[in-house]
Formats: sequence, structure tokens, C-alpha cells
Amino acid sequence: TPDLAIRSPAVRLLLATPGNRAPRDVARTRFAAFLKRAFRRPVSDREVETYLAPFDAATRRGEPFEKAMKESLRAILCSPSLIYIS
Repeated sequence: TPDLAIRSPAVRLLLATPGNRAPRDVARTRFAAFLKRAFRRPVSDREVETYLAPFDAATRRGEPFEKAMKESLRAILCSPSLIYIS
């Protein structure tokens, strides 16, 4: 199925390839900022690490950066801590 969320500039920026930086460092930085906005509160390093676990698992399986980022993003979006305001 086509991934319609990729059309959003914010999502494209979140999933953009890391260039020559370490992929996990880039993922950690991006998710720390995203979690703060998604949960509308400060997040601990432990919380960031929790939501990086799917990214880590995907990269160990050899998945590309974008797919690994989507794994963690899916976990964040399913979190009961997510505050959705329409």
C-alpha cells in the first residue's frame, strides 16, 4: 500500500536519510524532539531509548534507515502517551 504520510514535509524531514552522521545518533536526536512534541511534555532519556528499540531491531535486521525510523514512529503513534489534538 502506498505510504501517504510521506507527503507531509514534517514526516519527510523526520525520515530523511542521515547523510554521513551515525544513523542511531540521528534517530535519537529526531525522536527526542518528536516525542517532546507528541507527548506535549519533557521526555526522559529512558523514554527516548524505549522508542528507539524498534529502530535498533530494524537496523539489526538490515532494514534501511527510513524503514527503521517508521518502526519507531509506529510505536510512538500507538503510545497511550501520545496527545492528539485535531
